[in-house]
Amino acid sequence: MQLAVTLAVISLASSVAAAPSKEVTREFQAGVDAFRLGKLAEARTYLERASRLDPKLPGPHRFLAAVAQAESRFPDCIRSARTAIELNPRSQEIADTIKLHDDCRRAAGRPAYPQELGDKAAIAVTTNVPAATVTISGLAYGATPLEPRPITVGSHDLALTKSGFLPAQVTVNALAGVVTDVEVELIADPAAAAPDVSTDQVVARATGQLVVAVRPPTSTRIVIDGTEAPSGDVHTGPEMTARGFRLAPGVHVVEVEAPGKDLWRRRVQLAVEERWVRATLVDTATRERTRTRGLVGVGVGTALVGVGIVSALRSSWIVSGATFGAGAVALGLGTWWLVHGRRPDPTAAPPFAVVPVTGGAVAARAWSW
Repeated sequence: MQLAVTLAVISLASSVAAAPSKEVTREFQAGVDAFRLGKLAEARTYLERASRLDPKLPGPHRFLAAVAQAESRFPDCIRSARTAIELNPRSQEIADTIKLHDDCRRAAGRPAYPQELGDKAAIAVTTNVPAATVTISGLAYGATPLEPRPITVGSHDLALTKSGFLPAQVTVNALAGVVTDVEVELIADPAAAAPDVSTDQVVARATGQLVVAVRPPTSTRIVIDGTEAPSGDVHTGPEMTARGFRLAPGVHVVEVEAPGKDLWRRRVQLAVEERWVRATLVDTATRERTRTRGLVGVGVGTALVGVGIVSALRSSWIVSGATFGAGAVALGLGTWWLVHGRRPDPTAAPPFAVVPVTGGAVAARAWSW
């Protein structure tokens, strides 16, 4: 009896201690209200204050992830959503938090696990240099970049080794339902470098050459990972203009802008090698005319099919057949024009460039009508 009373008192004390203070509740609610009103900077200030006052409260982290997603700060979104999941994996909002985490990973260009994880976990490992050997809890898992692999939920010790670099060890906590991303920076081993190898040569070996070829040749502005790229090595030909850039291995978002052309956006998986990506620019005015023809064609085709149905109901089979035929042709042409005149969505996650990438993954193209 005394033991039962003691346990009840402990349980009551724990629930009281777990309840957030009035100050935390006030800051958290103000952040939620500001987020719902679209005041993202204000919401972030309130939510960060609430998370500092009570670091173990998952709610502020979940809404900080939503704010980061709205501001296209996808790494911050992933980090905050993961913190919310780790703090309360049994939350009533866990499904929404996992979806938020996965959406931000997808928008950040990180590879997804091909199946639903449920109560299982997965891990993905990247390094600043490719082909580093990954060992998890004493088992060899492959080389970096390591695509999401299933793993048991809980703590794991990772060891990464590569010739010419110092070995690295990290401990990670794999969470149920999400892919745990591990990013490790390997440091070159000073003892392994030859004395006559210059710093520039070491840097060159740790970077890749990305060549952006633009067709047709025109004056362009190239933005890589949100920053305007330098002039690079320019090669102009009769059919295209190519510019080369030295970049670190990994996934990079490349945007090509030109006057009168649609924005071209792709993600490119780059290793320590030379990789060409060809940007075929689409004339905006021509595409808009094609799209307009498509809308008109679909409208006319739909109207003719409607007339055909009415004619069939009135037993006018000759008129019905001719109208249906004309409507089908108009619908077919209109659909073809709509497909070829589709408008790219600049807010969607960019697809992978159609070049060989790790695992042969090529993402779908996103469009808005």
